Amino acid sequence: MTKVCHISTVHDPLDVRVFFKECLSLSKHFDVSLVIKQNEKSAVDRVNLIPIKPFKNKVLRVLFSPFTAFAKARLTKASIYHLHDPELLIIAPLFRLFGDKVIFDKHENVAGQILSKHWLGPQFVRKAVSKIYEILERFFIGFCNGVVVVIPEMQEEKGMKNAVLVRNFPSKEAFGNEVKIREGKLKFVYAGGLTPIRGIKETIDAFVSSEVDAELYLVGKWSSEKFQRECMDELGNGRVIYKGFIPMQEVYELYRRTHIGLCLLHPTENYKWSLPVKVFEYYFAGMHVLMSNIEYWKNEFSDRADYADPFSHEELVGTFKRLESEYKVTGKFEDRSEWAKQNYSWESEFEKLLALYNSLLNSEQIEN
Repeated sequence: MTKVCHISTVHDPLDVRVFFKECLSLSKHFDVSLVIKQNEKSAVDRVNLIPIKPFKNKVLRVLFSPFTAFAKARLTKASIYHLHDPELLIIAPLFRLFGDKVIFDKHENVAGQILSKHWLGPQFVRKAVSKIYEILERFFIGFCNGVVVVIPEMQEEKGMKNAVLVRNFPSKEAFGNEVKIREGKLKFVYAGGLTPIRGIKETIDAFVSSEVDAELYLVGKWSSEKFQRECMDELGNGRVIYKGFIPMQEVYELYRRTHIGLCLLHPTENYKWSLPVKVFEYYFAGMHVLMSNIEYWKNEFSDRADYADPFSHEELVGTFKRLESEYKVTGKFEDRSEWAKQNYSWESEFEKLLALYNSLLNSEQIEN
């Protein structure tokens, strides 16, 4: 069986996109290895996990992990090497030097993220760093045989002639046909990184101020202890419930008991041009969705969601109250799970990834 190797020095071993979607799906067609940060070699569901030592120091990780990963990956003697982190682009020329096929998975707008990293300094510094990154990324992508992107706009960027759109949609298999149990008090949920730019503080403040007869569930890791303390001041009232960082299957179980999913992210440059996977998960679970009033999102989801300005406390409070009133009248919200599964499933996206792999392998046979 043809060997392929995925590489990440940043993601967790069982990352949803890298492992559960891409590696597991590909393992039905290829012998798949994943070079990943962990301590011991193992095999999980047909995927061989090859360990690289995780560096606690970020600078050391960026400097040394790519080359360690390159050495480990080459030992697999794979036909295709699939890179998942921007810092790994530096080893793309090394793979090509050995005649290997390389794919880069561009599933984040790093240049846009840099603009919102205030610790880098003033705006003009962030703009300069962002531009430098764009130039370097474009240069190293030139060594890749293919690029995987997650939104159509990325395909239109300069230097993306070999880009294939493989959007980060949920898997229908992960959600199945389990019965949804939504009874009693209105329940809201947010699952994901608990960070300032994801609107967590604004969400909690508005929810508590609204005094709605409802519960708000939070799932995920806090970005810092300081930020957790700032938000935890509001958690003692019993209506805001922190579930911690729990396995995805438990998250999906919570979704099936919850009425409304929240995605009130700040309109940063990165989020303005993204489609958060959590929104699709909410839909797959049959929930209603309240999200930020970002134009790109409004164009995509139209009247299938409610929107609010995450920076407007009054608007958020009013929206929570209105949704509570609607629930008291109807006792439910429209279930759009079938619509979502028909239009936004990983299964349909995977076919495009598989086609990219087969095209690279066929071209390799022609060259030989």
